[in-house]
Amino acid sequence: MGKVLEERVRDTEPLLAWEIPTLQNENETIDHLKLKRVLFTERLNTLTEELATLHSLAEAFDQTFGALTTEQQQNEQASYDDYLEAAWDLETKAKTVQERLREKVAEINMRYECLVSIQQQREREREDERRMRDRPSGEATPVSTSSTFMQTVLPRLTLPKFSGKRQEWDMFWALFKTNIDEQPISSMMKYNYLLQALTGQASSRKIPTH
Repeated sequence: MGKVLEERVRDTEPLLAWEIPTLQNENETIDHLKLKRVLFTERLNTLTEELATLHSLAEAFDQTFGALTTEQQQNEQASYDDYLEAAWDLETKAKTVQERLREKVAEINMRYECLVSIQQQREREREDERRMRDRPSGEATPVSTSSTFMQTVLPRLTLPKFSGKRQEWDMFWALFKTNIDEQPISSMMKYNYLLQALTGQASSRKIPTH
């Protein structure tokens, strides 16, 4: 029982060691993330289906055992206990792998959305520059107004979120540092981005200022 699920769990465990690479080409990174997202999502769906099958088998076994006579149950009690213990151990291991797969998919989605959002923002900036270049020379160029506006309105970027859980911090800060902190924007805009990124317990705590 559960041999298929057991093999699936064993084959999946090496995948969990994979970390998002930092490639020189942003488009290559996005394409790489797309492929990994498909792989991890398919494996997650398969694992979920096989866990459901394990549940069905365990329920059927339990019902069959319950239909035995008292004497038969006494004779088969040891086998019954071994069966349920093995099923429980396998389910626990499979659910652990399942949860880690979900975390990987969420991690991939977060990085993918951030990269795509940054590309979209750059494209909007290039489009603004093209419109400025194409503006008739007789028209006033509202450089100062545009500059002031950009300092007060945040670019529409998809932010990583941090709820205060320690296990989320390393991934959150790596994304925030790359996508926000290292961008050529003012410290106040970075601070506002950080406030927007905090959720749950993290949002209720004060951020120290210097």
